[in-house]
Amino acid sequence: MAFSVKRLWHTRSPLMGLLLIGLLGLACSMAQGTKTPAPGTPAAPIATPAPATKPAPAAASAGTTPNTAPAAQPAAPAPIAVAGPQPLLPGGPTYYKDEFENSVAGKFMRDYDFRKWKLWTKAFYGGEYYGTGGTTPPTATLSYLSTQVTNRTMTSGMLILTDMGVCSLVGREADFSTCKGQYAANSDIVLVPGIAQKWQQVDPLTWVFTLRKGVMWPAVAPMVRADREVTAEDIKWFIEITKKEGILRDNFTLIQAVEAPDRYTVRVKLSEPLAEFLPMMAHLSLGIFPKECYDEKGCLGSKQISPAPILLKEYTPNQRTVWDKNPEFWLKGIPYIDRFTAVAISDVTAQKAAFSTGKLEHMGFQGPAEALLLAKQTPGSRVQTEGILSGVQAFEPSLAGPFADVRVRRAMAMAMDHKTIWSATEGFNWFPTLVSRHIFGPASDKAPYAFQMSVESQVSEWYKFNPVKAKALLAEAGFPSGFKTTLTTSTCSGANYDMQLVAQANWLKYLNIDMAIRCIDTVQARTVQYENKWGDGLYYLRPANLGHCACADLAIARMVTGSAVNFQKMSDPVIDDLYKKERGELDPAKRLKLLWDYEQYEMSQVYYFRLAWTWGVGVFQPWEINCAGHENTYCGVNNGAGWMSMFDPALYPKDRVLQPK
Repeated sequence: MAFSVKRLWHTRSPLMGLLLIGLLGLACSMAQGTKTPAPGTPAAPIATPAPATKPAPAAASAGTTPNTAPAAQPAAPAPIAVAGPQPLLPGGPTYYKDEFENSVAGKFMRDYDFRKWKLWTKAFYGGEYYGTGGTTPPTATLSYLSTQVTNRTMTSGMLILTDMGVCSLVGREADFSTCKGQYAANSDIVLVPGIAQKWQQVDPLTWVFTLRKGVMWPAVAPMVRADREVTAEDIKWFIEITKKEGILRDNFTLIQAVEAPDRYTVRVKLSEPLAEFLPMMAHLSLGIFPKECYDEKGCLGSKQISPAPILLKEYTPNQRTVWDKNPEFWLKGIPYIDRFTAVAISDVTAQKAAFSTGKLEHMGFQGPAEALLLAKQTPGSRVQTEGILSGVQAFEPSLAGPFADVRVRRAMAMAMDHKTIWSATEGFNWFPTLVSRHIFGPASDKAPYAFQMSVESQVSEWYKFNPVKAKALLAEAGFPSGFKTTLTTSTCSGANYDMQLVAQANWLKYLNIDMAIRCIDTVQARTVQYENKWGDGLYYLRPANLGHCACADLAIARMVTGSAVNFQKMSDPVIDDLYKKERGELDPAKRLKLLWDYEQYEMSQVYYFRLAWTWGVGVFQPWEINCAGHENTYCGVNNGAGWMSMFDPALYPKDRVLQPK
């Protein structure tokens, strides 16, 4: 069983219109000839076709070793005819296909689409995945109630999974030894069974989940092995404590009651219709944990007691973090690797050297040139575009001091030269929406990489680059000579940091705003953000910190009065009203209009200074088979899909040995 979020709005009948729950995809589903499933039944899995501009890659022959030959460099793309704006979804914004596809990002994404990788036919097991990130303590990942992160698919048990990798998870949960010839969806969010093996909506306000049998909690104290299977009572308690104390509790406010009628059945009753109920339950931060750990002082944040694919074995500060394969993982047949080791290599030059000598599996870049150069220097390696659902980079102002005045915020937005800012990524970028771009337009023949906002036609007047008008507006606000402020950031190197530097230079040049940059580590940054400790300056939002994933609700909740994720402590009745309306609006066209209204209103108020998407370019070792990038998550310790890696034993380095257990 699999569930496509883009189909969720179509799961209805004339007698049950209120069953229209979901996110996106009306026009796309209609274009693909989607059939309406029976009410209360999850939609059938979908296949993602290869773009029409290139043939689908052939699967490797049975019994052969896939991916043994270096991938050929793609030919130069043919020019795209300018077709003008095209409507995507009723109620949603217009998509300017030619503007995106003729951009640096659009052309490169066509050339290095992950569907150019061969599909494998035989699973291989063993090997150790090496990534970077060993300096970050695992406490953030294990603090389930108080932190919002996007890599819990690797280190936690998830009720519902999202599809990932070269070979789709759809239809494979009984057999992971073969690929069955299907690519993961690139721009559609596909939900597949996790610990919840199936789900059903029995009436407009009631969902029923059926749990897998035999899912075991890890045998880590204070857990005992006797009868510690994950049960419906465990999930009932988990949902209730998340609603009461969790960082995502605002998403759970409409859950009225949770029942466990038997050992493997969970019934959730809502007080009102909730458009994003299923995507909310699949949120990448919602790793389950047991009441025993909650009750023991100091357990949460220090112990990994969640039925994850890999289990924490070692953390050595500033050196490495080691995770071993969980032999009892409930999806039998994965993980493919035996160990995941994150090593502390902060210097990019040192990371490149480690990759080129076979000591790292993957390297990510924010621009194409470095990735292509590294691939050229590493025989057999492959380049692939990587995108994530809500890869928004932005500055979050404190809304105190000068930033309390909307004229100051508007002036600063108007003094941001985005094309210059994006030069840090070689122009490999796009103007971001705060709500996941997938919600405004899933992949289709019209838009193979989903919706992107047009800088020329869709951004607010305050983001139209006009330094003269910006200077006048700042003077009107009482700051004719500018002012000093501080940006707090934990991203202090690479192309993303370079974008911060360009924005800093823009504001100094055009407005005489002197912004000092304060670099701190990632653990400290989380505290600074969550506790609103960046003074009257700005905070740099990395993509992982936004954590929107497939949920529009969470993107807006960050600005809702009293929300647990409203770190700015702001209050705007217009946004509060839009949030209340959109989360319960089950008509797809009406909901899209509300979400687009939110985007336009926020841009007019400039509560965030929007910088860019975080497109990425990945370089993979020739022995990597299964961990190609895919919109939701990609192969890397920070994004949590390393556990889906698979290595070709014929190409895997013979001199590698597992780190000592």
